[in-house]
Amino acid sequence: MSKRDEKPRQGFITEKEFGEVAPRPMAGRGAEALVERLIQDGMAEGKFSNLANEGQPLKLEEDNPYVEDDMKLAFKVLENAGFAPPWIEMDKEVEAALGRATREREEHRRWLKRRLNDIALGPTHHFMRDLRQLAATHQRWLKTHSQRLRELNQKIHNFNHICPVTEKLKIPLSVDKIIEEFDKSCPAIPQV
Repeated sequence: MSKRDEKPRQGFITEKEFGEVAPRPMAGRGAEALVERLIQDGMAEGKFSNLANEGQPLKLEEDNPYVEDDMKLAFKVLENAGFAPPWIEMDKEVEAALGRATREREEHRRWLKRRLNDIALGPTHHFMRDLRQLAATHQRWLKTHSQRLRELNQKIHNFNHICPVTEKLKIPLSVDKIIEEFDKSCPAIPQV
């Protein structure tokens, strides 16, 4: 029995079957079309059925280039347990805190608009008092939010200190600028 007449392993096409495909130039899209047609024909004939690990995700084991050799086993154990290196966990925390701070500013802006509308439509004898209280509440909120952003800057600093990937480093927040721009974007509270 010649090599050409041997029975192919499951999932492979024989040289004879390959030779039955009309020869075409292997340039550009022609080669891709040929390969695609061979795959489709093989699938139709069941040549890809019952392969080892069929339907299972590929397990691509790749060493993390950012982990030192003496720490690889420890990080592998953490990964298998569903944990990530500390800098990745810290990155998630910082990103969540940044999103939370943005949402807090938007919610405060909407609350301020609603409260100004309520005061405008409310009883006139409480108008001045309510505006003063609203202005004081807004100033306290700005001060509290400013402090939260400064704490977030400390987290960003800590993250930047341990992160081994320079592309992931974060720019610290310009707290005073953020607060100033936010205050300008809020509805104006009439001075009384």
